[in-house]
Amino acid sequence: MDLGSNIKRLRVQSNLTQKDLADKVNVTYQAVSRWENNEVEPSLATIQKIAAIFGVGVDELLNGKEIVNNSPTPVTTQPINQTQNSKVVIGVCEKCDKPILEGEKINRFSTGGRRHGNKDHIYCSSCNDKRLVEKAAEQAERAKSQRVKGLGWGIAGGVITLTISLILAITSALPTGMMAVDILLSLVSTYAIFSLIFCSFAKNNFVGDWFVEIASWGFVRMPGIIFGLDLDGIIWLLTVKLFLFLLGLFLAIASFVLAIAICGLLSMFVFPFAIRWSYKNPEKTEI
Repeated sequence: MDLGSNIKRLRVQSNLTQKDLADKVNVTYQAVSRWENNEVEPSLATIQKIAAIFGVGVDELLNGKEIVNNSPTPVTTQPINQTQNSKVVIGVCEKCDKPILEGEKINRFSTGGRRHGNKDHIYCSSCNDKRLVEKAAEQAERAKSQRVKGLGWGIAGGVITLTISLILAITSALPTGMMAVDILLSLVSTYAIFSLIFCSFAKNNFVGDWFVEIASWGFVRMPGIIFGLDLDGIIWLLTVKLFLFLLGLFLAIASFVLAIAICGLLSMFVFPFAIRWSYKNPEKTEI
């Protein structure tokens, strides 16, 4: 038998995966696969390590012939698990290269998304548990970043709103004419803007989606214009185009203001739940 076949035979007898063997000799599992396929050969030092791992002599590893081992350590190999060997392999874990046997759970998931194309993966239960832990940690870190940005930009927006509204209140520019009421409205509007910005950054609630949806109402497609090629037709075209541009601009601004008003009011009630959820369940933040 060749070296690659001997490595594979002894690895299987020892109930080791390619990754298990790779970890023991400090190489990648792809390197072990290439050894077993006789694409490359390991170095002499690596061969000695492999022989020691399997408890065989170097000659037996190279030639497949068992020789008398004069060393104090007896030549031993682990027996094949008959129950495991009798089961059908129904998949191979992409992470650790471990066979998934009949009766074991296959964990399937997709990555990439619609934009980059879905890619299906198969993991064993152990690797999938590690993946879920890592994913939860990534989501928690992302939630922390979103929370910091939301608080930072929210405070900035709130300060700007408070400054402008207080100036208007002090100068009696607001329609109420009562300073106490104007100051109260200033504080409410400041909190509304702050909470709206935070909820939009947090992405663990519906406010951001509603804001985009309402703001998009003003972006409508204007109808086409029929005009003549003479001077009057061109003037008509320019006049109507200008009117439609101003109308579209007005609708866009109106829908934006409406989105701020509606979502700002809603976010005042949503904010306490959003910030609590960001701290208590950061791994469930929408991404």
